[in-house]
Amino acid sequence: CRRDNLPLPALRLAADRLISEAAFTALGAGHESAWLNACGYALRPGFGNAADSGRLSRCWSLLRAGPQNARDRQCRDQWLIFWRRVGPGLGSGRQNDLYQRNKKGLFDRLGQASFKADGVEAWRLMASFEHLEVAEKLRLGQALVEHLLSREKGSEAEISNALWCLG
Repeated sequence: CRRDNLPLPALRLAADRLISEAAFTALGAGHESAWLNACGYALRPGFGNAADSGRLSRCWSLLRAGPQNARDRQCRDQWLIFWRRVGPGLGSGRQNDLYQRNKKGLFDRLGQASFKADGVEAWRLMASFEHLEVAEKLRLGQALVEHLLSREKGSEAEISNALWCLG
C-alpha cells in the first residue's frame, strides 16, 4: 500500500497515536521535525473525520506557541508545513491567530514580499488559509503581484513560490 493510498481511518489512527506521544518531540530537533511531518500528513486536510476537530484542538494546545526547537530551521519549516496541511480544518479565529503571529516573516524591512529564511513556508501557509479576512488576502496578493512585477523579483524559485501562492 503506497503512502498516497492509505485510507483515512488508518491515517487518523496514526494521528491519534502520534498526538498521544507528543512528548516525543522533546527528545530533540530531529524527533520534533519527524513528528510534525508525520502528524501533519496523518491529519491532512484537517477535516473529513468526525473526530478531527478534537484532534486539531489537541494539536492547537500542543503546538500553538511554535516549535520547541525554534532555532532549528527544519523544525520551523515543518511547524509551518504542519499547519498548512491541516489549515483547511482550522476555523477563522485560529487561521487569523497563526497569520498574526507569522506575518512578520512574510515581508522584508521595506515591506516587500520576502521568500528568505522561513518566508517560503510562511507564504505557503498563508496562501492555504481560506478564512483570512478579505482585506488581508488582498494585501498578501498585492504584495505577491508587486514582487512578480518588480525588476528584482528574485530567483526562479522565488518566482515559482510566488505563483504557487497566488494559486
